[in-house]
Amino acid sequence: MVTWASSQMIGAATFMGGFFGMSYVLALLIIVAVVWFYCMFGGFKSVVTTDIGQFAWIILALAIILIAVISGSGGFGNVAKIVKTQEKHDFFNLFGNFNYSLFYIISFVFAWIISAEIWQRFSATKSAEEAKKTASGALIINIPLYCIAVIIGMLAVGMFNGEKPEGGVMVGIIKTVPAFFGGIAFAGLLAALMSTMDTAMNTGSLVLTEDFYHRVINPKASEKQIILFARIAVTIMALLGVFVALQIRDLLWVLWMASDILAAGVFWPLVLGMYTKWGTNQGAIASMVVGSGYVLWHYLIDLGMKLPPIIPAWPGRSWPFSVFWGIVIGFVVFAVVSLLTRSATEKDKADKFFKNYKEKEAKA
Repeated sequence: MVTWASSQMIGAATFMGGFFGMSYVLALLIIVAVVWFYCMFGGFKSVVTTDIGQFAWIILALAIILIAVISGSGGFGNVAKIVKTQEKHDFFNLFGNFNYSLFYIISFVFAWIISAEIWQRFSATKSAEEAKKTASGALIINIPLYCIAVIIGMLAVGMFNGEKPEGGVMVGIIKTVPAFFGGIAFAGLLAALMSTMDTAMNTGSLVLTEDFYHRVINPKASEKQIILFARIAVTIMALLGVFVALQIRDLLWVLWMASDILAAGVFWPLVLGMYTKWGTNQGAIASMVVGSGYVLWHYLIDLGMKLPPIIPAWPGRSWPFSVFWGIVIGFVVFAVVSLLTRSATEKDKADKFFKNYKEKEAKA
């Protein structure tokens, strides 16, 4: 959650700094302070409420930017001429550079179908049926939104003749439209980044509060104590996120780091824990530690630390290939440790879990 929040901090600070001509650090601190404030005092309800408004802004922003880039790009014919001149042979090829794209797909598919903020929202619904409708609705909405984003990026090549405008592509597009519509577009894009940032910070706070403070440190904590620690946890998430965002200022790199940690460390414990009876707590913990630890180790190598690679041969070390071995290692560790630590107590816990699940499903 920290690395995921950091990726949105980087994107928002870069975007806001480019738009207003302010420093990256100042923009970062302003944005994080705003998000921290309403997460601090509003909690999950404030995150959901602001996300609804932010989503409306995002739709308006994308519509304005799409119209602007279509009118100013000269169409895909002009884009094709420019990329041909620049010898970008795979620009229109869906399978171009597929060895990299495949690992991006693996990372995101394994990571985001089990990401904490999605499960948090499922848990907040009133029934299993509502949770299923939420998942289907999100799928229907997000596919066209991602397609629009890709089209905007492709047409921007024609709009700026293959060059990157000052402040970034989105800033360049927004500055070509009238000020009123430009303001709406700016607010919408910033809202998109902030809505993801607040979700990551809130979810990370939830994990720290419930799974560590309430369960381990102070099981008898009062509601007041829990709320107080939750606010401290939000502050911890914000500070850690800012630290990462100051050290690594590459949005996609940090976003994929977050994705790889989830894919390698959490996918197998959650999925196999939910749908099979043979997994154990020890197997889940070992898988999370070893799987996520593997990808983190290789990220440190890619950052320049003099550490020996665990698996030096392709596709071992270099990002994004490390996620492949991370997922494989995570599964092997989960399976081996679970089989070695299987006991009557663990079997009873699994049987009770599936029995409760079937009873709730029947009621729904």
